[in-house]
Amino acid sequence: MPRTPVYIICSPRPQVGKTLIARQLSEFLRLQRGDVLAFDVNLKEPSLVDYLPRLTETAEIDDTFGKMALMDQLIINDGLAKVIDLGYPSFDEFFGMIEEIGFIKESARSEVAPVVLFIADSDRVSARGYQTLRATLPPNAIVTVENEFVMRGRLPEAFMHNRVMRIAELPALLKTYIDRLTFSFIEYLRTETDSSTELHQWIRNNYFGFREIERQLMQQGDEIHFLPPRRRIQCPPNAISVRTGTSIARSLAAPPRSGRSMMKQAATTSAPIWRNSFTAPSAVPPVAIKSSTKMTRSPLAMASTCISISSMPYSSA
Repeated sequence: MPRTPVYIICSPRPQVGKTLIARQLSEFLRLQRGDVLAFDVNLKEPSLVDYLPRLTETAEIDDTFGKMALMDQLIINDGLAKVIDLGYPSFDEFFGMIEEIGFIKESARSEVAPVVLFIADSDRVSARGYQTLRATLPPNAIVTVENEFVMRGRLPEAFMHNRVMRIAELPALLKTYIDRLTFSFIEYLRTETDSSTELHQWIRNNYFGFREIERQLMQQGDEIHFLPPRRRIQCPPNAISVRTGTSIARSLAAPPRSGRSMMKQAATTSAPIWRNSFTAPSAVPPVAIKSSTKMTRSPLAMASTCISISSMPYSSA
């Protein structure tokens, strides 16, 4: 089975376009793969769950239960791509957590491929956050996103140690148009007959960038996992460790949250196998047909691997 990608959209700075990029990536993966599961770890409004309520679950990492419930779903190689819209207040807590529990090493064992899309900014906070990622993650797991609306100038060389994806700035009128809660990038491509419009070209170029990340991910194999980090970072007290075993969400007696939340017990499903063919699917809009591939799945009875709390770290599992 191919590795399951986990995309983490993040920045330690607010108002840099994290949710916008998470929206585009989620819709792209739904078109490309047939389905996607997104997690909203964002305190600001409107957030990803407001734009894509059918694809998104809310998540919190301010306590042990929330952290384990999130990891329980990210570490499973079930063929279902995941997207995390990580709010800037949770940046340090999240990456300190994955460093402490050995998420990168465990993802290699579970055939899960984490990819961090870091939206760069020109201030010192962004530069420090980027260095934290470089110290925590393998180089091939980081993609620097140059959002021209944020940078308004040349990307500093300090952010160019990894792959770079550039997103052009949209005029204010078009930005207001796509910020509507009812707007869908896929529906726009399907219904807009004029492929020469600025918005059409902007969406298509971003989708081509996502497609290139997916292509490189398939070519890298296990290399993305086994490159060690440069140094360990300081983690918060009362750190937690996990290992493969029984689902943590089921082992903790906590009441369910209101609304659609990842804390609810999920139904058991069979992990799909993805087969690639080079025939363009009929659902792909005309502008993307040349570079699209058709994804078909064949169900295979395979038990999902879950995780539970244990004092044993991954390195000794």
